[in-house]
Amino acid sequence: MTRIEERLEEIIVSHKGDTSALVITEGMERAPDGTAQSPSFDPHLLDSRVTSMLTSIDAPSYVIAATVPPGNRVREFHSASPTAVRHLLRNAGELRHAGFDLGIDELAQRGPDGSLETVQGQRKRLRLFQDGTLIFYALADDSFLGWARSPESFMAQPRLAPVPVVEVHASFVNVYSSILGRLQFAPTDVMFELVLRNVELENGQRLYLTEHHPGDNWEWIDRRRYPVEVEPPRATVTTTADDVRGDPYAVAYRLVEAFVSLFDMPPELIPFVSGADGVRRIDVSAIGRK
Repeated sequence: MTRIEERLEEIIVSHKGDTSALVITEGMERAPDGTAQSPSFDPHLLDSRVTSMLTSIDAPSYVIAATVPPGNRVREFHSASPTAVRHLLRNAGELRHAGFDLGIDELAQRGPDGSLETVQGQRKRLRLFQDGTLIFYALADDSFLGWARSPESFMAQPRLAPVPVVEVHASFVNVYSSILGRLQFAPTDVMFELVLRNVELENGQRLYLTEHHPGDNWEWIDRRRYPVEVEPPRATVTTTADDVRGDPYAVAYRLVEAFVSLFDMPPELIPFVSGADGVRRIDVSAIGRK
């Protein structure tokens, strides 16, 4: 018999066999107010929500998701107050004008499974659940991650552009750092999940990355290609909530590093990075200069 099973037996005995109102908190962490919280994540629930987000999408697409351990909730989730979370989602993660961020400039509406959601056709979608799970989806084609290309040129050479690839991760962590501040309980850890879908086009070409240089026009065509190599193309990054809130662009760098690892591209080739103090971060001020 395990320690938890022994403890459960003791509790049942102390309740004279009545377990109808019993809540087991053995082995669980506690929030500052003493409320028990599970120390582990629920990857199955997150996977099902990611899958739901991608339902009926046949084009190349990308999802970034973040979640905290169960037992939490976003405050003012259903409120219409100007300070409520639905207003935060409207211009979510805007780092510069007309950038590759999460914002859709529409007030969030009710989405599936009680979520709040903003939608821009099939191009991008942002969905927040009351338990603190945030999921962002965008097309990985010429309309977003492969920006500045015609559909025909993207089909021939499906390269994902460095600017949106880096900026969208910085934008996502920026938004999630704000979400964490709206949770009822302060979580210890955060789990991010990155998922690429439909990475092989109809013509057999696979999505790929190349090294970036400032002022690139078409010079990248002759550079080495790093096609998607990992199957299935997904990665998980776990970090502390304190890091997400206190150093979001260092966490964003870790996400970009995990993303390029799906292509076997060396992390040294990630653009828009600073690291003067020994910690590598996305330099958002450099993104606008391209």
